Amino acid sequence: MSNILESNNVNYHQYSVRAEEPIAEILMALLSAEPFEGFEQTENGFLAYIADTHNKEKIEVQLNLLKAQFDFEYEYIFVEKVNWNAIWEKSFEPILIEDFCMVRAPFHDSPTGIPHEIVIEPKMAFGTGHHATTFMVMETMKDLDFSCKLVLDFGCGTGILAILASKLGADKIIAIDNDPLCSSNTEENAELNQVENITPLLGAKDDIPVNNYDIIVANINRNVILDALPDLYKMLNKNGQLLISGFVVKDRELLRQHVSKHGFTIRQERVKDKWICMQLTK
Repeated sequence: MSNILESNNVNYHQYSVRAEEPIAEILMALLSAEPFEGFEQTENGFLAYIADTHNKEKIEVQLNLLKAQFDFEYEYIFVEKVNWNAIWEKSFEPILIEDFCMVRAPFHDSPTGIPHEIVIEPKMAFGTGHHATTFMVMETMKDLDFSCKLVLDFGCGTGILAILASKLGADKIIAIDNDPLCSSNTEENAELNQVENITPLLGAKDDIPVNNYDIIVANINRNVILDALPDLYKMLNKNGQLLISGFVVKDRELLRQHVSKHGFTIRQERVKDKWICMQLTK
């Protein structure tokens, strides 16, 4: 299994972004939807990397459009052959979700006394448990019954939520993402965790197979979630659970209106670092 982040033969555009929280996290989420391929957090913000095969002028047009919406500054340098392993090992620390699950990289020691362990090759900033949205979805998953359930991970990223669903007893998990790097990383991480009931797919909403999921997790962003709500409702079994995250506190009322409009009932909400996770029932 290989992807662009595994190659030290690629040169990169590096953007050093200076921003306060939670703007820095919002910017990383938005840029990860663009073809940015790696992030490294810093004291004042983060570094964002994109292969030099991408047009620098177009990248900076996008960054300047974001500057009209958010308060941040950035600087550019050209870097040769990024040592991703060194970056990952420096920036990735194990994450403990309450007392039931630890997320770690292969170069960390295995924990003791923790029921569930997930090993992730940290090849992107999101989907490692470090981001508040991923953390909250995993917290919520702890209290759901996954036994023998059919699960959809919509926007799977690293596959961390699909892997946790498997470890919690799900029968089968469909993990779909429109980014080929995410799809391949999910497959790699499933193999790393010896999980065999995940089907990674490359595609978008219209490519999701079947319409009878018991549980759907969607940790993406506000606009994708709003667009997908009617279809996710149709795909979900009666009394099924939908977990959504990827939006900030100021969008809470907007999301509440839309989930009610499309037939969902809000079971609970979590808030962490100004991000929200909702558990919905059909």
